[in-house]
Amino acid sequence: MSTEPFLGEIQMVSFPFAPVGFAQCDGSLLQIAQYPALFSLIGVAYGGDGVQTFAIPDLRGRGPVCAGTGSGLQPVYLGQSGGSEYVVLNTDQLPAHTHTASVQPGAHAQQSCSTNFGTLPSPAGAIPAEIFESTSNEVLSAFAPPSAANQTLAPLPLTLNIGVGSTGNNKPVALRNPYLGVYYVIALEGVFPSRG
Repeated sequence: MSTEPFLGEIQMVSFPFAPVGFAQCDGSLLQIAQYPALFSLIGVAYGGDGVQTFAIPDLRGRGPVCAGTGSGLQPVYLGQSGGSEYVVLNTDQLPAHTHTASVQPGAHAQQSCSTNFGTLPSPAGAIPAEIFESTSNEVLSAFAPPSAANQTLAPLPLTLNIGVGSTGNNKPVALRNPYLGVYYVIALEGVFPSRG
C-alpha cells in the first residue's frame, strides 16, 4: 500500500480487514456529509440516494473490469455490474447436433391367407375376391388360392417415427474462472486526484 493513496483508490490486501482510512469494498452506504470529497469523485455510480447517502463499490464475489469499451466489446459504464456465477443452458445455446436411433425389430409380421377361392364381390375395406364380367354376365374369381395356408409374404417397407427421449438434469453450469479470495479496500482519506 502506498503511504498516501489517492482518495477513492481501490487496493487489494491479503488480510481480512480494512486498515485505518480505508473501507472494505462491500457496497456499504456512506453519509455524504461525512465523506463529501469522496462523494464528489464517485457520486452515486455504485448506489445511494445522492441526497444523504452514496455507496462504495461492492467487489464481494466479483472481479473488476475497466470501464469503457474496446474493439468488438460491449461498453461497460462506471458502477455497472453484470454477469452470473451460473447459467442453465437451453437448446438454443447448444451446438448444432443430431441424435441417431437404431431400431431392431422384435417380431416379424405375417399375414395368413386362406386356401379357398374368394366369393365376395365387394368385401368392405378389402380388394374384391370376385369380379362381375359385364359382357358375359359371369362372375370371375379375381385371385387364386395360395398353395398352402399361412404363407409369409415379401417384406413391406415401413416408415417409422421414433421419438428420442430427453436426457440431462438441467443443472446450472458454473461460469467462474479459477479464483483466489482477497479483500478489496477503498481509500476514504488521501490525496484528492487531479485530472490529467
